[in-house]
Amino acid sequence: MTLHIIKSDSESDVKSMTELCAPADCIVILQNGCYMQKHIKSSIKGNVKVFVIEQHCISRGIEPLFQGIDITQLADISAEHQNSITW
Repeated sequence: MTLHIIKSDSESDVKSMTELCAPADCIVILQNGCYMQKHIKSSIKGNVKVFVIEQHCISRGIEPLFQGIDITQLADISAEHQNSITW
């Protein structure tokens, strides 16, 4: 299981991430990655868990499309995964 942390608003980064994402992986969206929620939602396959840092969406005036978490919860999720990739 890999944790994919997407903070980029680059379509090519999101495309690469969704292509590499395995069904048991987890995605956390933060910073400018919040702008890519619709693209991520339409691209993910399988039972990939997706979370978004809720405060990052709010500060950008964007409605969270996935389960909202805070930074403390991100730390907990990170501890559950041996591998992580930041996009």
